[in-house]
Amino acid sequence: MSEQMHPPESKERGKNVEINFIFARHSEKTSGNVYNPDSQDISDAPLSERGKSMARDFGKTLKNAGLRPKGGYITDIERTGETLREIFKTAEPIDQIKREYLSFPVELTKYTEQRFQEIYEQEREQVMQKQHPGKLFDSLTPAEQEGVSWQATEPALAWFLDLDTMWPDSDKKSEPYQQASHVAYKLRRFIELPEKMENDRRIILLSIGHKTQTEAFLAYVLKGLKGKTLSKRLGSIGGGLHVMESWCLSIKTNDMGNKFISIFFREKEYEVSLDKLNELAQAYSADN
Repeated sequence: MSEQMHPPESKERGKNVEINFIFARHSEKTSGNVYNPDSQDISDAPLSERGKSMARDFGKTLKNAGLRPKGGYITDIERTGETLREIFKTAEPIDQIKREYLSFPVELTKYTEQRFQEIYEQEREQVMQKQHPGKLFDSLTPAEQEGVSWQATEPALAWFLDLDTMWPDSDKKSEPYQQASHVAYKLRRFIELPEKMENDRRIILLSIGHKTQTEAFLAYVLKGLKGKTLSKRLGSIGGGLHVMESWCLSIKTNDMGNKFISIFFREKEYEVSLDKLNELAQAYSADN
């Protein structure tokens, strides 16, 4: 009689697992313009020398915290790739993988894009008059330009978020809802990943993107935010992302396999509304 063959023991999965997905806005660029002056497309300006240094400092922060990225994700705009490469120079990543498919595109209608730009330009002129009277925007340093642009973008971002006038019930046809749904759909794969991972594993992933890509998502899913509108909710945590600023989605399981999910942003931990996250992800899945 032939010896009976036994399959190898399968390893236990889903216990004492940790996944940290870090989304960071790209670092400082040579021009603070949000749009290219000639084409009116999103600015394709590369990183400034200070921006490269800021990215390397971000990598050192990851290294000092014991966070070694397994890989990273970028958008089709080159400065996100530049930012990731500079981070990897100091972060001691496990490998150098870049996967562009995880980027969160900003898909706006033509009207919304035009109105966003109009608000931004109006606000930028007002900020310039108050803070840099008599000067042209292009005469400012890259750091000064980025500071002015951040302030000018905030009212435009608030206008965009409040296109969903039905919060907290949510207008599922609104552009903020659709944008947040796209982000939730892509992030849910990480939330479902621990069950497939071997016990006692830890993964760090980076995604380098842009301001306005994830702010709607944060406004929808973070618990404990104050405000009757999405813009007020985002404002309660300090508004949109600055250059080289990040938030971290943390998914952990204990030795019983119980899962805990939170987002760390600006030195504070927020509980995630899984009901809202799943609603958003399912809405995107149904429409695509």
